[in-house]
Amino acid sequence: QVYRRALDACKSILDELLVGTAVSLHNVYDDFSNRSVGYQIMAHTDTEKDKAIRSSVLSRILSEECLQSKFVSSITAQGKVLYNHSAVKAYMEKYEHYMENLILVIHLGSGMPVRAPELELTD
Repeated sequence: QVYRRALDACKSILDELLVGTAVSLHNVYDDFSNRSVGYQIMAHTDTEKDKAIRSSVLSRILSEECLQSKFVSSITAQGKVLYNHSAVKAYMEKYEHYMENLILVIHLGSGMPVRAPELELTD
């Protein structure tokens, strides 16, 4: 039951984090030969797919009035976006909650006990 609650929380929070943006992860893969410290899927390189995911979430926020009013305090004449810090902080707290649940789901659902380096979180 703990596993199911954590998995449901991950699904729910991920929907909120993606702000309704449909993201395809079909071409995401893990490089099992990469043993370097700090390696993460989606964070080790700045691929076009990574950029597209970040860009689509940002585009969604800037294009929808309700999201823009929540996350953006203003946009300068030069086009620089000034963010609502409290909304961004709340978003990042949701992200942390998502990651905590995801780690639990992986730990409980993987079948093998997690090693200490795998639990180490990076900023």
